[in-house]
Amino acid sequence: MIREYQNLEQFYDFISREKGAKTQFVKRVSRKLNMSFGAVEKWCKGLGKTQNPKALQVLSEETGIKQEDLFKYEEY
Repeated sequence: MIREYQNLEQFYDFISREKGAKTQFVKRVSRKLNMSFGAVEKWCKGLGKTQNPKALQVLSEETGIKQEDLFKYEEY
């Protein structure tokens, strides 16, 4: 069964609990974008977002989430 995620934060929350899986994901994305680990990690935790077209493209490719949905959060 393939799980569909609504946004980047949900994807990050459900990354395998294997040791280092989340760190590996953030490192891979930050390397591809030549950005800091901290910036990418903040996006993944829902503490910030980017409008950089290349970053949106890479995040979409890595997660399978449409670019316009990466930072789409429901208001509670």
